Amino acid sequence: MHSCECILAGMKGDDVEMVLRLREVVDADSRSDQAISLAAGCGRNYLRQVFIERKTPSYTKLLKILEQLGATATIYVLTGMQLRDLDLEFLEVIQRVPDKSKLHALELLRGLQDPKE
Repeated sequence: MHSCECILAGMKGDDVEMVLRLREVVDADSRSDQAISLAAGCGRNYLRQVFIERKTPSYTKLLKILEQLGATATIYVLTGMQLRDLDLEFLEVIQRVPDKSKLHALELLRGLQDPKE
């Protein structure tokens, strides 16, 4: 696990949370920070600059890094929502459904929710 102090210093609000989530998904990946940075075409020390040198990631380079980490990691880093592959498959299918049917499906899903949540 890496020190949060290095990541947090010099960043603000949402940037801090996003970078902490990025650190989480990078740590969960089997590749090193350098390997991910290189695969993304960002230079071997890019993630080091983000995590250790407190560089705020640029939008373009962040997207390249996230592309290497996959869709579930991307959604988690950007939104904080932890989705599984099944959730992503559902999103892919539902985007092709007409809006009227989406409303019916939403009603159905709301009815299936656990009332304790």
